[in-house]
Amino acid sequence: MKYYVIAGEASGDMHGANLVHDIFVKDPEAQVRAWGGERLEKEGASMVRHLDEMSFMGFWEVFLSLPKILGLLKYCNLILRVITRMSSF
Repeated sequence: MKYYVIAGEASGDMHGANLVHDIFVKDPEAQVRAWGGERLEKEGASMVRHLDEMSFMGFWEVFLSLPKILGLLKYCNLILRVITRMSSF
């Protein structure tokens, strides 16, 4: 089975890592790609984007980073549409 996990901050990385760990326990042949941090990577997910690229804090930083944020959302949407059409990733 194939999985795509998206975690945008540290607690999501932690919960995503727990999920990926359990997925590999039940299905060692699983393929997992992720947006996240070190914990997801440590559990064996193939990293697409790292948390450091997606961290924004505070109103002004978010406001000034809106083009990047919207670009990341657009990229994510594109990747998910492509993956659903492909037989493998």
